[in-house]
Amino acid sequence: MLKQLTNTTKSLIRFPKNLLMENYYCAEKILNNKFEKSLRNKQPLLVYQMGKVGSTTVIRTFQNVSELSMPIFHVHLLNPENIAKDIEIFYGKKQLDFFTKSGLYDTVNIFVSKFLRKKIERGDLSPFNKWKIITLVREPIARNISGFFEGFHLRFPDYYEKYGYDQQKFAEFSQMFINKYPHDTPLTWFDSELKLVFGVDVFDQEFPKSKGYKIYQEDSVDVLLLKLENLEQVFNEAVKDFLKLDQDITLIRGNISKDKNYYSCYREFLNKINLPKSYIDKMYDSSYSRHFYTQEEIDSFKEKWVKTKQKYR
Repeated sequence: MLKQLTNTTKSLIRFPKNLLMENYYCAEKILNNKFEKSLRNKQPLLVYQMGKVGSTTVIRTFQNVSELSMPIFHVHLLNPENIAKDIEIFYGKKQLDFFTKSGLYDTVNIFVSKFLRKKIERGDLSPFNKWKIITLVREPIARNISGFFEGFHLRFPDYYEKYGYDQQKFAEFSQMFINKYPHDTPLTWFDSELKLVFGVDVFDQEFPKSKGYKIYQEDSVDVLLLKLENLEQVFNEAVKDFLKLDQDITLIRGNISKDKNYYSCYREFLNKINLPKSYIDKMYDSSYSRHFYTQEEIDSFKEKWVKTKQKYR
């Protein structure tokens, strides 16, 4: 069931391809039917988190856990205002009839978001009246740079085709990141999504920074929060505890940067970008960073992004 759900679009080739790949409402109806069928009389598991924090690795890993029979939904947004913003980014307009700008394969998460949002609004959690949620955090600057490259073609369409990427364009490229990317996403996601949608305030309880994960239990949901930087060390223990599994779990990496067509640009960007001190301070002096990371980790992150010979002060 999990493999079928996480590879939904691949299984849709049995339907008239021109309808699915062109007509938004046809695709939505077929996908909703598949989602509904997978959820019937079962307790769902949501991998629900901001983008570029390792969620694809979690999903790919679960595909190899034979003991896990829960239907799994991978989603970034459940706040209706945020879903609406994503629709504009991906499709270029608010009202949809035919796919524009982005097609079906790139936007399955939006269909999942809308489907689950309706379930939440109806109070239709499951026969168990409880959902399980796995979410992740990542240090904010690395997350933002990764997100900048992943979504570059949407925010700046045709840039590569028109200008390419070369040494002379690096300054312009870095300024696009500094001035036009939504840097506050990691700082606000838990409040605007998890807290607002499910009432879970992860900042209300101390996070065990060295342990690297915490389980939150509320009336309607249980949440496992994992720190990406500790994922390799804690994933097996945390997930077995959270889902009451006996099977040992081995992480299978997915959606990694070195497999992307922009990897060479991404590596050059990481090596050359010289971030403003004000930006570094904003990210790492935030309540988000201080809640999830030790002072030693924060100092290490700050040093990482300073390209001058002088130590960060």
